[in-house]
Amino acid sequence: MSPTSSPRRSRSGPANSRRRLLIATVVLLVLAVLGGGGWYVGSAALAPLPAAAITTTAPQIEAPTDDAEVELPDYGAGAVAALGYDGATGLQDPDAALAPLVSFGSADAVPIGSIAKVVTALMIVDAEPLDGGDGEMITFTSEDVGYYEETIAAGGSNAPVSAGLELTEREALTLVLVPSANNYSKSLAIWAYGSYDEFLERSRTWLDEHGMPNTVMADSSGLSSETVSTPEDLLRLGQLLVADPDLSEIVALESATIDGVGTVDGTNALLGRDGIDGIKTGTTTQAGSCLLFSFDQEVDGQLVTMVGAIIGAPSHGVLNDDLLELIPSFNDEFSTVELTHSGQSVATARTVWGQDTELLSTEDLTVRAWGPVEVETEVVTPEIQTVEAGASLGEYVVSVNGQVDEVPLRSAATIDDPGMGWRLTNPEEIRGGS
Repeated sequence: MSPTSSPRRSRSGPANSRRRLLIATVVLLVLAVLGGGGWYVGSAALAPLPAAAITTTAPQIEAPTDDAEVELPDYGAGAVAALGYDGATGLQDPDAALAPLVSFGSADAVPIGSIAKVVTALMIVDAEPLDGGDGEMITFTSEDVGYYEETIAAGGSNAPVSAGLELTEREALTLVLVPSANNYSKSLAIWAYGSYDEFLERSRTWLDEHGMPNTVMADSSGLSSETVSTPEDLLRLGQLLVADPDLSEIVALESATIDGVGTVDGTNALLGRDGIDGIKTGTTTQAGSCLLFSFDQEVDGQLVTMVGAIIGAPSHGVLNDDLLELIPSFNDEFSTVELTHSGQSVATARTVWGQDTELLSTEDLTVRAWGPVEVETEVVTPEIQTVEAGASLGEYVVSVNGQVDEVPLRSAATIDDPGMGWRLTNPEEIRGGS
């Protein structure tokens, strides 16, 4: 031994032991592959990964669930609808057919009094449109004076006329709809359709074509008890009226001054109250006190138009008081419900190898509704093993009162393949994903 050399020490200790174990493991794996164990490595490499577990994380949706509470009259019959709202679901839908959101009393056809003049006015402008103007000039004759005298004798609403009086079509329609002059309704019906019989005969076709199959026009004024309609037909009548800008302007008048006739007062004492801007009163012994009405309400920044009818009230005073209670209680039932918004996390996908991602809504989804709102949600995704951030990941399915919407989802993060090491050391997880 050289005097300057030191004896070589054998390597030992925990670090060296771990190194030997790792080497041995690698050697054994290589031998296993070379010795025919390659089937396991191959199957581990090719086996599908187990799907991520999906956990819903969407917050509870706040929506009214109580039944609608509207102050309704305890007499007669009636209904109220909101234009652009589905009567069956209560949801806003511009394409929905008109249907009542609330109704009461009998659905049978009953006398409607002077509400019939709305049919007459609509038929007249169909035959002789105003188109934003005053229409043709009409010269009244002694025959029209005769209709005036007949109306007075029958105790009907009227406005004076004289032979040779000239009025525009708009002025004459104003006399029909504002002071509710029976005689002018007959004069205009004959002027527009050639004869009274022709007007009445054509009314059947017109009513059917315009969605009022249960309405009958036995006269132009509604004085006849055989002129009848139903609450639902009257909603359609109101819808047609508010869609006509010329007639809508007329029925909103509290009074009017007509050259050759004078100043006439309207019959609707509720104009201007609680958003009421029309439409027509009706009063006969058989019909009782009736009102076809329209009013507007702002809902979440949008103006919504309502049409409604009350027929068979004991008096207009009672009817008016009850309608002023009905309207605010009806308006209170409108709501706006946020279902989800873009970027909102509605679920989490979590893998057994520890990676996860949030599933995010890609759209804003809000509904406007009247009455109770029943919401059901479901997250529908394909099996998720790996995914890139931003990739599409199924849908957030939202059902509101039976109406279904699907919002596409995207992945907030990337989930990677865990690699061969994890696959080889987690045989139970691999088998579970196969």
